[in-house]
Amino acid sequence: MRALAGLALCLASMSSLAGDDIDRRLARAEEVKRTALAEFDGELDAIAGAPLDARQREHYNYLRSWQSTYVGEYETAIAGFRDLIERGQDPVLRFRSRVTLLNALTLSRRYPDSFEQLNLVLAELDGIADQAAQAQALGAAAQLLNQVAQYTDSLEYSGRLMRMGGMPWARCGAAQLQYEARVKSGRQREIDDELQRWADDCAAGGEQVFAGLLRTYIARLHLANGRPGDAIDSLARHRDAIQATRYPFLLADVAATLASAYLALGNDAAATASAEEAIAATQEGEYTQALSEAWKVVAQAAERRGEPFRALRALERHQAVDRAWLDDVGQRALAFQMARHQARQKSLEIENLERQNEVLQLQQRVNEETVQSARLSILLLVSVLGFAIAWALRTRRLKQHFQDLAQRDTLTQLATRPYFMAEATRLIEQARRTRQPVAMVLLDLDWFKSINDRYGHAAGDEVLRRASAICREVFAAAGLVGRIGGEEFAALLPGYDLAAAATLAEHCRAALRSVGYGPEQAREQLSGSFGVASNEGSGYELRQLLSDSDAAMYLAKNSERNRVVRHTPTTPAKGDSRAAFA
Repeated sequence: MRALAGLALCLASMSSLAGDDIDRRLARAEEVKRTALAEFDGELDAIAGAPLDARQREHYNYLRSWQSTYVGEYETAIAGFRDLIERGQDPVLRFRSRVTLLNALTLSRRYPDSFEQLNLVLAELDGIADQAAQAQALGAAAQLLNQVAQYTDSLEYSGRLMRMGGMPWARCGAAQLQYEARVKSGRQREIDDELQRWADDCAAGGEQVFAGLLRTYIARLHLANGRPGDAIDSLARHRDAIQATRYPFLLADVAATLASAYLALGNDAAATASAEEAIAATQEGEYTQALSEAWKVVAQAAERRGEPFRALRALERHQAVDRAWLDDVGQRALAFQMARHQARQKSLEIENLERQNEVLQLQQRVNEETVQSARLSILLLVSVLGFAIAWALRTRRLKQHFQDLAQRDTLTQLATRPYFMAEATRLIEQARRTRQPVAMVLLDLDWFKSINDRYGHAAGDEVLRRASAICREVFAAAGLVGRIGGEEFAALLPGYDLAAAATLAEHCRAALRSVGYGPEQAREQLSGSFGVASNEGSGYELRQLLSDSDAAMYLAKNSERNRVVRHTPTTPAKGDSRAAFA
C-alpha cells in the first residue's frame, strides 16, 4: 500500500507541479529539515518524479543526500555529495555538499577523509558569501573538532557561529556545540540557568535535535553530581519531542543516560529496558560511548537480579564495544594529528617555494651586478643550503613529534592502545619463531571511579600518573607497557613464563600500595587487580593472551581485589569464584 501511495504521489507530482510549486516545496523542505522531519520527507516525496530543471535537480539531490546522512545511510549520502561536488553548477550548493560530506565521512568513521574535507572547507570558507552556508561550515568544523577533543579550537568556531546571529537554527547549533565542548572538557561541571534556557528556547523554536542534545548534557551533569532522579525528570518530560526527531544518535544517548540514572536509583527493570532501547537505536557496526554504557547497565542490573550468565554475556559485550570505541577514538586522534602534520608540511613546502622564488629574484639582480656577482653567488648558495638544511631538520622534528603523539599516551607516557596492539603482535610473532616463552599481564586499578567521583578528575589523573610510573619501573625493562583503557594497563613480557610474569606482577601490586590518595587525615592506599597469562596455556596469539589474562583479572576483581591471578588451562571462565592466586 505504501508503494502504491508513493507511485500515485509521483504521478500526481508529474502532472500538476509547476516550476514555482517545485521551488516552493524545495524551499519548505530546506526550512523544516531539522525541525519537522515527517514534513521534510513529504515535501521531497511530492517532488519525486516531477520534471525538474538543472538547478532544481541539484537542490533536490542535495536534500536527498542530506536525508540519507540523517537516517544513517552514509554510503548513499557520500556518493550523492561527491557527485554534486564534481558535477554541480551552483557554487554555494557545491560548498554545502562538501560541508555535509564532511559530516557523513565523520559519522562513517572515515577520519582521514574527514580532515581532508575539513581543510578544503576552511580554505573555501572566506570566499562564500552565503551566510547560511558559512554557518553550516562553522558548525561542521566545530563538531568534528569536538570529536577529536580539540575543544579550544571547537569553541573558537562555535563562537564565530554564535556571533553571526540572525538565524535561530545557527544560534541553537552554536549553543549545543559550545556546551558539548565545555561538558566533555570538564569546564562545565554544574547546570547553569543559561544552559536550561538554551534547551527550552531551542525546543520552542522547533530545533528539537539541538534541544535534545542540550538536555542530555543537563541529565549527564545531574548524574555526575549524584542526582539521578533529576536526570530522569529532565529527559522524561521531553521524551515524546526527542523521539519525534528520529535521530538515531540522540535516541541512543538519551536511552543510555536514562538507563544509568535508573540503575543508580535501584530500578533494575527500567534500567534494563532503557539500555535495550539504546542498543536497538544504535546501528549495526557502530561502536559508541552510549552503546558501551548500555551494555554495562545490562550487566550490572542482571548481576543484581542474580542472573550471572546474562550478566557475564552483557559484560563481555560491554568490554568488546568499549575497546572498539576506544580504538575508534584513537583512530580519530591519529587521523587528526596526521592531517595537521600534512597541512603543516604543505605549508612548509609553500614556504620553501616562496623562498626559492625570492632566491631566483635575488639571483637575477646578482646577474645584473657585474662587480659583486661572484660574492653574491656564493652568499646565495650558502643561503639556499642553510635553508634546505633547516627545513629538513624542522620537517624531521615535526614528523617525530606526531609519531610520538600517535605512540605515546600524553597523560601516562605509556604506549597507546593502537601502538601497544601493533607492537605486541610483532613481539609475539618473534617469540613464536624462536620458541621463547611470552606472557601477558593485565592490570585494572581498583575503585578508580570512586577516586574521580570523591576527589575530582585532577586527583584521578595524578593517581594514573603515579601508577603508570610504577608500571614502567617494574615492567619496562622486561618488555612492552601500555595504557589500553581508562584505568587499565597491559604489559607484554617476552622471555617470561607464567610463574616469572606472576612474580613481576606481584612486585607491581605491592608497589602500588605505596600510592596514597585522599585528604591527609584519611589517606587511602591504591590497589590493583592483575591477570597473568602465557603461551603455555594461551599459545602465541595476542587475542587469546588478552582474553585469558582478562579472564584472570576478572577473577581477581571478584575475589576481594588487590590480587594477582594466573590463568592456567584449568582456570575457570569468568563468573566462577575458583582461581589460582599467585
